Amino acid sequence: MHATLVLEDGAVVKETGSRVSHVNLSDNTVEGMKHEKLPFSSVEYHRKAYPGPHDNEYLVDEFLKTIGGK
Repeated sequence: MHATLVLEDGAVVKETGSRVSHVNLSDNTVEGMKHEKLPFSSVEYHRKAYPGPHDNEYLVDEFLKTIGGK
């Protein structure tokens, strides 16, 4: 359990120039954010959870692309 909560319409999202990229379908909490202009993003969930570890490979691909990889 984490002690931090980010609200989709809250100040953290608005003031940082970010947008919500991932939302938990069970409780509607924010699980991912992406900056609108800078190459920053964050995801906070167990990526190996159902439905499987391969459905989020695009996150690794985006990261590698950002740092100049494949």
